[in-house]
Amino acid sequence: MKHYEEGNAHVVMIQAALPAVGATIETQFRVYGDGKIDISYTYSPGENADTYPFMPRVGTQWVLAPVLDRF
Repeated sequence: MKHYEEGNAHVVMIQAALPAVGATIETQFRVYGDGKIDISYTYSPGENADTYPFMPRVGTQWVLAPVLDRF
């Protein structure tokens, strides 16, 4: 995991191996001072791309306290 500041955002990057399919995924969270969060994924299929032609489903689910449902 790496984290750093970039402009007015704090960036957190997480890299993970997906050994079942020989791939890797990088998730980047960019958190802004106004509460906005941008999330991006970079998927690298690795050497087994021909064996596993379809990218696995990727997503994020958040559960937040009700008090955080304000803008």
